Amino acid sequence: ATPATALATAGGYAVASIQYRARTGITRASQLADVKAAVRWLRANADAHSLDAAHIGVFGHDVGGLLAALAGTTGDMPAFEGDGGSAGQSSRVQAVVDLAGPMTAGDLNPISQVSADDAPTLIVHGSADATVSTRESQSLIAALKVAGVTATLDMPFAATHDLGELLTPVVMQGITSFFDQHLKG
Repeated sequence: ATPATALATAGGYAVASIQYRARTGITRASQLADVKAAVRWLRANADAHSLDAAHIGVFGHDVGGLLAALAGTTGDMPAFEGDGGSAGQSSRVQAVVDLAGPMTAGDLNPISQVSADDAPTLIVHGSADATVSTRESQSLIAALKVAGVTATLDMPFAATHDLGELLTPVVMQGITSFFDQHLKG
């Protein structure tokens, strides 16, 4: 079970766990293409699974957080779509929750992809994170805000990079509220 499964109970959301390639030699661009293929598949199969294809959010921790941020900032950019099937479906997401994702990913950095039409974004990053600098999250939030995108940074005091420390009940309530606002309206 992923931490996002708490949303299924607390907020009435359907949760799909996206698998992306992670072996040696796989690029961030390939991993992003996997995420985008999964979003397109969810849209293509939404009716069969009683999903709302118009309201898809992404949620991830560490590299998953980076990929969620990239999904939010690359929208329907053809260069990042890959060839993962469900052609004709949009890979654009409507909300992003990034849990301490590193923003340094070689030449694929969500900060350099920011534009005014990006998805509303919530970043949760522990103030005592020694694995990923909080400056990375602060830089992404600043870029999103300058572009006019709804963006919020929550920095739980003394929390490290550990997912168990980040996802307190108060933080989970904030994530649920964020998704409620941006996915349920």
